[in-house]
Amino acid sequence: MRIFYGLLIGLFVAFFELFFVKFLSIKGIIPSLIPVFVLFAAFYGGRRMGLWAGFMAGLIMDFYARYYIGIGIIFYSSVGFVLGNIRNKLLFDSTIGKLLSLLIVNFLQSSILWISSRPESVLNIFMVSILPKILYSTFLGGIILYILLLVFSKISYIAALFRFIKK
Repeated sequence: MRIFYGLLIGLFVAFFELFFVKFLSIKGIIPSLIPVFVLFAAFYGGRRMGLWAGFMAGLIMDFYARYYIGIGIIFYSSVGFVLGNIRNKLLFDSTIGKLLSLLIVNFLQSSILWISSRPESVLNIFMVSILPKILYSTFLGGIILYILLLVFSKISYIAALFRFIKK
């Protein structure tokens, strides 16, 4: 069942990223919300759910993105698996740990996509487009991640629907 929910979360976030995230842009900075939902799947459902959510989101994004096919699948799957494995460690139990992991994932994602697009000017592109995107994605994603984890853990009837996912 974790695989099914992971694939469902990945499908949802990929279509959300493709069609609706452009409405959240501020001054041309479009956030990336795929890491938020992959982290949610990993923190809530474990490594298997994070792996499959990352796989599905990466697969769909690879077909629609300008970079090489396979980068998204490998990156998001590995992020979901690794963070699902270490979700119960001391650092990741706190909100600061989850925000820090989101910041690191956003930085790695932007760096990989930037390297795969063959950049011309290193410092100019980083300061103008990559750094604001990382900060905005982390800010907006942190709010969404906190709300998702709060809703799924505190509201009893939603938690009851997904009780077989939790370990």
